[in-house]
Amino acid sequence: MPGLLILYGLPGSGKSFFGELVAERCRAVILNSDHLRRAIVNGNPRYDGLENKRVFDVLNRRAEELLDRGQVVVFDSSALRDWIRGPLETIASGRGLSPVRVHLDPPEEVIFTRLLNRQPGPDPANAVKTWLDVYDWMQPGWQPILEPHRRLDDPEALQADVEAVCRALCGDTGCTA
Repeated sequence: MPGLLILYGLPGSGKSFFGELVAERCRAVILNSDHLRRAIVNGNPRYDGLENKRVFDVLNRRAEELLDRGQVVVFDSSALRDWIRGPLETIASGRGLSPVRVHLDPPEEVIFTRLLNRQPGPDPANAVKTWLDVYDWMQPGWQPILEPHRRLDDPEALQADVEAVCRALCGDTGCTA
């Protein structure tokens, strides 16, 4: 049975780690915007409008293909703006699916610790010198999530949150069957 998990959150919020845990349990495919971006631009991202459009057009097409094959999909991106989230909503509704939306929003001190320990850092040629610079650049542009969603803000509740999201994606089986 297909399912779509859309992860929201700023860098360091734990989206990729959370997505990996859900994907393992639900046998889901992860679509990660950072991984695709690096592949498309040979490791030299610009994060400009044309590059962003290209990355998300590819990710959205891939999500459609996977959902049409009955796959559970984890969409791992900051989903910072409505223009990223809107097409995913359309993709889901066109297939009769209600996406599971999760906003990972731990305390800033948790995020800052993660970002300071993250290696390797962004490319200084892009005027982005650290992961904290990326966070500071993205944070003011965050558009609130208006659709119903789960907000996860307690890193200590990780396993319970994974279980709850898996049940939301796959019903009572929690994707383990």
